[in-house]
Amino acid sequence: MPSPDKTQVIRAYQAAQRLQAQGKADEALAAYRRIAKAAPRLPEVPFQIARILADQGNWPDARAAVEAALKLKPKEEAIWAVLVDIAKNDGKPAAILARARKAGLSDVALARLDARAKVPIARSAEPVVPGAAEPFIRRASEATRAGDDAGARKLLDRALAKAPGSAPVLIRRAETLMTSGELDAARADAKAAVEAAPEVGGYWRVWARGRKVMADDPLLTQLEARYSEAENGSDHRRQMGFALAKAMEDIGADDRMFGYLNEANALTADRFPYNHAADLEVAELLRNAYTADLVAEWDGKGDDSVAPIFVTGMPRSGTTLVEQILASHSQVTGGGELALLYKPLADIARRIDLDGVKAGADFAKAGAAFATQMARRFPKAARMTDKSIATYAVLGYVPLALPRAKIIVVRRDPRDTCLSVLKTQFADGQHRYSYSMESTAAFYKLFAGQVAFWRERAPEAFIEVQYEDLVADLEGQSRRLLDACDLEWEEGVLDFHTAERKVKTLSTAQVRQPIYSSSVGAWKRHEADLAPLFAALGPIDALP
Repeated sequence: MPSPDKTQVIRAYQAAQRLQAQGKADEALAAYRRIAKAAPRLPEVPFQIARILADQGNWPDARAAVEAALKLKPKEEAIWAVLVDIAKNDGKPAAILARARKAGLSDVALARLDARAKVPIARSAEPVVPGAAEPFIRRASEATRAGDDAGARKLLDRALAKAPGSAPVLIRRAETLMTSGELDAARADAKAAVEAAPEVGGYWRVWARGRKVMADDPLLTQLEARYSEAENGSDHRRQMGFALAKAMEDIGADDRMFGYLNEANALTADRFPYNHAADLEVAELLRNAYTADLVAEWDGKGDDSVAPIFVTGMPRSGTTLVEQILASHSQVTGGGELALLYKPLADIARRIDLDGVKAGADFAKAGAAFATQMARRFPKAARMTDKSIATYAVLGYVPLALPRAKIIVVRRDPRDTCLSVLKTQFADGQHRYSYSMESTAAFYKLFAGQVAFWRERAPEAFIEVQYEDLVADLEGQSRRLLDACDLEWEEGVLDFHTAERKVKTLSTAQVRQPIYSSSVGAWKRHEADLAPLFAALGPIDALP
């Protein structure tokens, strides 16, 4: 039988990925194994097989698959990361780290793997999902990861039909409803979940996030009692601490907020340590690789078939608001945090650092790959946004890959930005700097320095928007945004809060409201508690 050609293999691989995203693990596994027989030199195939087997708890076979992937691509950090996770189940991740060091991985990659190895294996603290509902909730999680929120909602509805009143199902449906703006229904589900399982800290976090907590709410009294009873250092206490910090701010008990918040952040920092030196090293590499010779050689040679709009900035700086305004335009589809371009551009920069400007030939390939993914995800979109936070770090490289791209960098008073970051519980393992005042300040200064570098070296690549200016002059700044993106003015963008698009960020509730100014200067309410942050930031006027 003749070997399949490259196109056939790619199509088969994409079909297997779709099965995997739909939660059809066994079908995906069979498809990947067929591809492995036909194209045994593709590392992506055993890598995906390893991921599925690890999710199923089949550690020996998962390890064999990931080892096969490593033989084909021995310096791929993502493969080593899966191997570290597998090794944590037999208590020997240190041996894997030693192997990775011998394999020649970069110091930055080794630092990330080391941090990953120190994170405890996640063990569910939630009640077990009733057996009849478990397949539906598992498939709903896969549908959510694939961007099919409507499908996830239907599956969760079916799970509740199988297990009425199940707290794990209710809380997941609450989170799904929040992303689509169905806040009243989400609040009802979250309330039902905490009433059904008040001992579970994570449920209280979702409950508090989706509402403005009132001082006379009897559930607040119950939350405080549960927090007092929770074991010191436990994950339940950590989650309840974040919920109580948010509740204290809601009811105006500012003097009590930081007691809860500081403990919750400290517990999170212990679980997910931050390596600032690694971030500094990456930032320096990205700056050093960007030279006049590189731009002269590769400017204008990228993929010009799409004109995406990138919205970037620090978390909690107003990026979701800006994206929602843009996505309210008739010609723009909101893509959310796609995270498709940063890693390819950063990888090219690393190769430039080693091989010189000739490695810049890959910018066009990265742009074409991005365009292909956009066409697949948004086949009917004239323009689309990508609100990936990390884009700020590679601003100057984006035009080399996508000459027609537009980039918006959102800035906000650093004191308000850092305060909001500190108050936010991000997904475990993400934004690790955000769980202490000192590391949050250090990361903000890294961010500001990187933007200042691009402002000097690639000023035509992006525009900056100040959150406070947007709040004070919504129409004027919205006109500026549309003009910068080559879009005609539409009054409808001013009604961004009525848009029906899903918002998969922690700003879900905020962008469902008209513009408000109450968050401007919020740091003043907490000036004494934030003294360590201000000391670490230094003079505000001196920041780039």
